[in-house]
Parts: sequence; structure tokens; C-alpha cells
Amino acid sequence: MIKIPAKKEITQHWYFEKKGIISQHRNLKSQSDLDSYEQERRDLFTDKLALPPSAFTNSQLLEFGPSAGENAIVFAMWGASCTLVEPNLKAHPCIKKYFEQFKLAQKLVEVDGSTLESYSKRQIPDKKFDFIVAEGFIYLVKPDPMWIGFFSRIIKNNGFVILNYCETFGNFQELFLKAIHSRMCKLTGMGSVEAAGKWFGAKWNSIPHTTTMESWVADVLDNPTVRLARFYELKELCTNLCNSGFYLYSSWPPYKNSLEVYWAKKMPKPKEQLESQNEFIERSRLSHMFGRKHFLLKTGPEMEPSIKELLTLTDSLIDEFDRDKAEKCIEHLGSIERLIGSDAVISEPKDVKETLNAIKSIKHILNLLIAGNADDIAAFCSSDKAFIKSWGMPTHYAVFRKGSE
Repeated sequence: MIKIPAKKEITQHWYFEKKGIISQHRNLKSQSDLDSYEQERRDLFTDKLALPPSAFTNSQLLEFGPSAGENAIVFAMWGASCTLVEPNLKAHPCIKKYFEQFKLAQKLVEVDGSTLESYSKRQIPDKKFDFIVAEGFIYLVKPDPMWIGFFSRIIKNNGFVILNYCETFGNFQELFLKAIHSRMCKLTGMGSVEAAGKWFGAKWNSIPHTTTMESWVADVLDNPTVRLARFYELKELCTNLCNSGFYLYSSWPPYKNSLEVYWAKKMPKPKEQLESQNEFIERSRLSHMFGRKHFLLKTGPEMEPSIKELLTLTDSLIDEFDRDKAEKCIEHLGSIERLIGSDAVISEPKDVKETLNAIKSIKHILNLLIAGNADDIAAFCSSDKAFIKSWGMPTHYAVFRKGSE
């Protein structure tokens, strides 16, 4: 366990450096490995983000936090010239090796060892970029206006910013897993990785993951930066970007109201677009929480504050388990349970059934955590089907386009 300095501002770079982590999306050993990963990225960018590979041809791309460089090598395959800014110096040999191994060294413009913050403080060069990419860590860079303003200065008009980040409501179940893990480690005295395997092994093995459980434990369960205060609240994020001249181009899950119908030649004003997508986002909160379609017919004054309090209480259980807070979580879950089972939410019958079962499981685990019997908790988490198959929607992708000045 890493000792965290009491007065240190914790960053993911600091944490990864102390743990000796070089985050990898995929260990690319051969051309077939790269081709398989490229197809996954192609599917994501073409089908969900409306950015086919041809959009990157002959483009100038700046990526912050590329880690080992698997995503960057795919962008290079698609024709992008890549400038990479990665503060973890141990990752630089991995990046260069990939570009050399796959004969794309001519597409690697530069590998810079700065953080985004320090890079942004340099004198802005005349060169601007067609794409700016920040996947995974961007939600940790505070305050938001710093990086948003910087991106606005160095992106070309009609250029694209591609983001991947932890979203507030979609991370409810991730926070709950951290709360379970923290409580169980204290009850058993077991090491983090060994402990996670005991009560999350069946859950982890139920998905087609491309990384090891050890990486997941380090990236999520033990990572002190994966906390509620760091996550992005979507309405605020979209508003801040809009105020700096960025417009939502695409996202996954969708933020735009795809139910709207109007004349094809009509172009809503930016403020109108923002209001529409923010309302759509608010009505999608339960969909994000449970990773299934639960779209609210209308927003209500009680629902969102109740969910926010549930998130706050769950996050607090990570630091110190408290019976009263756990019981309050159960109350809020009961309210959500009644809402999802009502006609105020548009859902598929299968989704309703699975989410109600998931809520029932979460409430049961909270009661087990209150009782404090580690064996009962481990047995339930390893066998309950509803718990095993529920993950929520913790990470989101969004593409924003810079408007013409």
C-alpha cells in the first residue's frame, strides 16, 4: 500500500509513478494483435463517435497521456502525424518501440515528457492541431477552464477534441466496488490484489477484458484519484466547453436528444443545443448509473438531489464504513427502485428486471457490510448473478468540435 502524503495534491501521474505503472490498453506483440485492436477502435470511432479512420488522414494530432502508446499507433495507422505528451518517462521507450516495430516511426513527430499543465504554460507555438486527444485522465486536471482554454488556443477551427473520462453518475457502481473492497480489506487484513480476486474474481472474469485484474485493482480500486470529487458532471462539462466555443459533435453514451425532429436546414443556436442536450443528460442519469436504458419521461425536483446524496454517501464509505450512512444508502436505493418500476421511466422490460435485481443485490451487500461477516460477503459477491453482471457506465467518450471564429 502506498503511503499518501497528508498535504500532497494527489495526481494520477504521482500515483502511477509511485506504483511503477505503465497503463496499457493492449499488449501489442504482433501485427495481428495490432489489427485486432485497430478494429476495436475503428468500430468505436466509426459507429459510436462518427469519426471514421479517413477523418485522420494527413492530420496533425496531439495526444496527452498516451501511456504505452497503443491508441497513438492506431491514429498513426489511420494517417495522423502524432505529437505525444506523456509525463511518465518510463513509457517513452514503449511508445517509440511500438512506432518502430510497426514501421510507423515517420508518423511520430515528438514524445514530450511534460504534464498537460506544464505543457500548457509554454509559449503557444504557431502550429495548431486538427485533433487533440485526452483519454482516461482528463477529469483529474483541475480547474477545467485551464485545459479548455488551452485546447481552444491550439486547435484549428473545426478541429476536434476527443475525450474519455470518468462520469459522476455512471461511476456509482465503481464507487460501490471501492467501498466493498475497502471494508473487506479492513475486515480480513488481506492484500489488495489477493482480496479483490476473492470477492470480485467472478465479476471480473464475466467480461471480455483486455487487461489483468492486477491492472484493474491498481487503476480503480486502489487509485486514490478515482473518487467522486474528481468525476465530471456532464452538464457542467458541456456548458464550460460551449462557453469556450466548442460544440458537442458526438458522444457515447449519447448526450444529444435524438428524439428531436426539425427541418434539416435549420441549425439551432449553440445555447439552444446546449439546453436541449443538458435536459437529455439529466433525464439519462439512471441509464448512466446502471448501464441500461432507463430514460425519465420528465425530470423531477427530488430525484437528482437524492441520487447525488447516494453518490456522496457511497463515496464516504470508501474512507470509513459507517452503519448510518450505509442504511441511508439503502433508503435512497429504495426510492430509485420504486421509480424504475414505475411508468415514469422508459425502459425495456428486460432492463427493468435486471436493474431491479441489481439494486436488490446492492442493498443486500450493504446489509452484509453492516453485519461485517467477510465470508458471507465474499460468497455473495462471487455467486450473485445480478451483482456479477452489473457495471454501470463509468467511462464516457465525447467529441467536441471547435467552431469557426
